[in-house]
Parts: sequence; C-alpha cells; structure tokens
Amino acid sequence: MTQLNSLIQEVIEFSDLIASHENPADPDLQNACALFSNYLDNQLKEIRRSMIGNPTALSTRWNPHELRQLSDLIKRPTHSPRSSVEWIRTLFQYCINLQRGSMAA
Repeated sequence: MTQLNSLIQEVIEFSDLIASHENPADPDLQNACALFSNYLDNQLKEIRRSMIGNPTALSTRWNPHELRQLSDLIKRPTHSPRSSVEWIRTLFQYCINLQRGSMAA
C-alpha cells in the first residue's frame, strides 16, 4: 500500500505547488493540472490492479468506497481556471483526510 500512500503524498505536494501559483488563469497551470490528472488516473489504475488478489493488512485500510471517491476526484471536470483550483483543493482535502485516516488505523 505504499504505492497509494505515495500517490496521496504526490497530490499533497502538487497542491502545495499550485497553491503558491499567483495566476489561476495561466495556461501553464491549466496544462499542469490536466497532465497531473491524467498521471494520477493512470497511477491509480495500476495501484488498483496490484491490489487484486488476497488483501494484505495494509490494503484493508483502503475500502472500495474510498478508492472510488479518489478515482472520481482525480478526474478533472473542466478546463477553466476556477475549476482547476477548486479541483486540486478538493482533491488535496480528500487526500489529507485519507492520510489522517490511514495514520489512525
């Protein structure tokens, strides 16, 4: 499950980078968010494939609902400046909550 934890950490680090960006209308920011969304989607698919089979103690921390929610949030809705900022904020908050939940488990 370190793969999923690493992916969540990547989301947190990327959102920190985006939060420091001064212009949400910057096309480079839009492209970065689109590329990151595609990257996360592919990584999560790979992680889910590796989870098929006998669950380990670590993988039981992530239930199907959490993974489905994460998958839904990874998909970036539209290509407007406002939606990109809202997208990464929502994804960031969800990942923070997942991270806190896994630390408590």
